[in-house]
Amino acid sequence: MGVAPPTPISLVEFAQFVTDMEGAFEKNGVDADLKPPASEDEIAHIINDDHAPLASLLAWHNGGIPIGEYELSSAHEIPPVEAADLVLPIGKNLDGGELFVQPSTGILFSADEGGTPTSLEMTLADFLGNFRDDLMSNKYEWAGGWISKA
Repeated sequence: MGVAPPTPISLVEFAQFVTDMEGAFEKNGVDADLKPPASEDEIAHIINDDHAPLASLLAWHNGGIPIGEYELSSAHEIPPVEAADLVLPIGKNLDGGELFVQPSTGILFSADEGGTPTSLEMTLADFLGNFRDDLMSNKYEWAGGWISKA
């Protein structure tokens, strides 16, 4: 028997994701600067589908959500989609690197500060599922940001 692959965090799975994350934040003493929920108007231009539930994340907390090594941006920091194949910045890490999403596919990209985005070869939904599963398996600890225990 192998290990089951992580469950992508689709719109259907999102409420459970929030419950799991809030429990993990409390258990680990997370003191991140979580922002209040975004309004519907603030997230109207943000992608929200089963591959990239970004608007759902921002409706939970409008920025400041620590996911892996990244902290998500707020809705007003994420530009409107001008072309579905472009990549939009959605977060940053402590080193100034950025996290991007491609609205047409939900695929994530990352780049060092000022660098060219490179595909992570997974959707935002996959990334959230991987992180949640690793967090629930105690593979991270909180030290002002998530630190992998691996």
